[in-house]
Amino acid sequence: MPEKTIAAFRESGSPEADAIFRKVANPDVVLEELAAVGVDLADVASRLEDEGIRKFTDPHEEALEAIRGIMGQKQDRGPTGAASVK
Repeated sequence: MPEKTIAAFRESGSPEADAIFRKVANPDVVLEELAAVGVDLADVASRLEDEGIRKFTDPHEEALEAIRGIMGQKQDRGPTGAASVK
């Protein structure tokens, strides 16, 4: 879980052990009310998915770039570890 999410929950969240099991009285009404005020759930889901994927792929790419940089430095030094003359 991203650190920002954890920090935000610490500031304003309250853990409830059974929250996931609670039933919404009229879920269809809630969805209709959201649509009525302009909330496009398909768009929300798509954005959350895209952002969630980026939260993992961006750091992964940064780590790969760091590894490539280290590997490039080692290749420049040659097999003995001495800097090569260019």
